[in-house]
Amino acid sequence: MRVHPIITKGGDLVNVIPSEVVLEALVRGKNTGAILDTDRKTDRSYKAGADALGAGYEIETMPGYLPQIPASANSALVEAVKLAVPGKAFTLTESSKHSGGSTDVGDLQHIQPVLTFHTGGITGALHSSEFDVVDEDEAYVLTAKIFALGAYRLLKDKAAQAKEAVEHYKPVFTKDSYIEFMESLIRKERKEVTGNE
Repeated sequence: MRVHPIITKGGDLVNVIPSEVVLEALVRGKNTGAILDTDRKTDRSYKAGADALGAGYEIETMPGYLPQIPASANSALVEAVKLAVPGKAFTLTESSKHSGGSTDVGDLQHIQPVLTFHTGGITGALHSSEFDVVDEDEAYVLTAKIFALGAYRLLKDKAAQAKEAVEHYKPVFTKDSYIEFMESLIRKERKEVTGNE
């Protein structure tokens, strides 16, 4: 689990207790149940902190990305990679590995099968000033080749492999139940400070 907040407004003057502090936080995790549990605990800690100081609070909760669902490598995509990088080594990531990052891939995987892959050609940490593309062929051209070859492998023979992937997939949500679930996460709680506190 990861809870990482940032204070986006924390006062205007040194040595003056601010009348308003605004904090934004993300809760990320390996599965939806753990995210929901940690979200509730995080909100309770903010409320307890406000109560301890005699402050009011307003907590607005919005859904974020759902976690990715572990999946074994699809054979059509593996064949596409072999064709795109003939004679070169590549690594299949363990399906149980959790990255901790956020992406909409998890949301899509809750509704339909999604094939994912990563190519190289980059250096530095993601979302940092050190991030840089150092090999454009690997970062862009190889990625396009794998997409094209993967689509070809999935769609050949009257889309036999694509149909098989869909047939064996067990979605968590339908489109409608996904929307309903995400909307159920939207909430706002507020506590005003009264004069007797």
